[in-house]
Amino acid sequence: MTLSDTHFTDNELFHLAIAAARQQQHEDTLRHLKTLLARNPEHAEAHYLLGTAYATLGMMEEAAQSLTLALAQAPQLALARFQLGLVRLGLGQPEQASQTLQPLTTQAAEPVLQAFALGVLAIQAGDGAAAEQHLRHGIHLNTANPALNQDMQGLLEALEKMQLTDGKRPSEEEGLQVENAYLLGAYRQ
Repeated sequence: MTLSDTHFTDNELFHLAIAAARQQQHEDTLRHLKTLLARNPEHAEAHYLLGTAYATLGMMEEAAQSLTLALAQAPQLALARFQLGLVRLGLGQPEQASQTLQPLTTQAAEPVLQAFALGVLAIQAGDGAAAEQHLRHGIHLNTANPALNQDMQGLLEALEKMQLTDGKRPSEEEGLQVENAYLLGAYRQ
């Protein structure tokens, strides 16, 4: 006999969703999070995790909605802000992405996310060399989140593939091509 999600506490459901996400058990991840959010719609971390799960599945509109809810409920969730910025880029919303990422570029921001946000914004601005510098710096600083480093390494590889790290300034269109190619590949692996 198996227990349904209704027999678990909110905390248990959240941790089950994290475990399922780590195992790439997408159906279980979504089920646990949707059950939790039906009971507790103010659970910002669950909205964040649901947003990343949607992004992994390539459901970018849904990802943006969930990440936006997470930030509305807990503006201090810097990683949710960064992920929302990336998702907005993937949706072809560069101005909204810049607005989302801008708060992470201040001195008050966590240094890892500050470096990554500056790197993504440099790509948008067409400065491949600065993007590479910021992304490499962020990877060097980040010892707590290897998955994020893998994502940023993938972005660096996309930059290098398009030869945008050799000081050549790409057009805005080339910068968006890098971001979109990276995002679609990273979230659909």
